[in-house]
Amino acid sequence: MKSLKIIIAAISISLLSSFSLNATDKKPSEVNKELRTIIVSIIGTTIPIHLNQECTATISFVLNTKNKLVILTVDSENEEVSSYIKSKLNYQEMNISNILKVEQYKVSLKIKVQK
Repeated sequence: MKSLKIIIAAISISLLSSFSLNATDKKPSEVNKELRTIIVSIIGTTIPIHLNQECTATISFVLNTKNKLVILTVDSENEEVSSYIKSKLNYQEMNISNILKVEQYKVSLKIKVQK
């Protein structure tokens, strides 16, 4: 009886640890071209920030059930660029149908120096 309890406990622990590992390994889906085009058009071709060098920004976001873009993070070397992108994109309504709701997406943008 005692060995049966030990076996059940060992199986339970191994199942719980494997479930928790699978839950944390999920990577954000890559965004499709249509959604990326919409995001770039919302941000615009010129931004009101003076840059000395080209920088990149990686935007993590979800589309909520009301078709609004919810920005999770903006990773960029330039904090002004991050703030500008968040203010332009957060809670913007998206008219796109072929995207999963409440699925995390990622898109990378390259911001070039204006001459």
